[in-house]
Amino acid sequence: MRTDGADDVCGREVRSGGAGGWLSATEVRGEEALDIVRRIFETGGRGHSCGIYSFDDDHVHRLALMAPVSRIMVRQIQSRANAGTFTNGMPMTSSMGCGIWGGNITNENISLKHYMNVTWVSRPIPEDRPSEQELFGEFYNSATFDPVAVPH
Repeated sequence: MRTDGADDVCGREVRSGGAGGWLSATEVRGEEALDIVRRIFETGGRGHSCGIYSFDDDHVHRLALMAPVSRIMVRQIQSRANAGTFTNGMPMTSSMGCGIWGGNITNENISLKHYMNVTWVSRPIPEDRPSEQELFGEFYNSATFDPVAVPH
């Protein structure tokens, strides 16, 4: 049985929307569940959101590392929480960006600040340039780091 919605007429919207895509912990676990989530997002919904009903921070963290979404709602009613609530800190909106995953310029909840023109006034300041070691940390001495490619 396919669980990614690709064979369904409404699979893209149902699986990525609020009407479906439910997986129970008694049905699937661990990597199998993450694999199903990967396949769902290959079908549709990249950049938007997903939800997880877990009290295990490791499960939430593993989902956050692999899900190509702009928002992950933990133990919340997703259709409400995505748009922002007084209890989750998300900016309230009726328009949500999906970032480059979904072909949008932003992945934020669109709010008043996005409709305001902003003018930056910039004056010279003393240079505050971190070293390459500070910028690249553990990658600085790795085999793939090419210091010649870094602008000086």
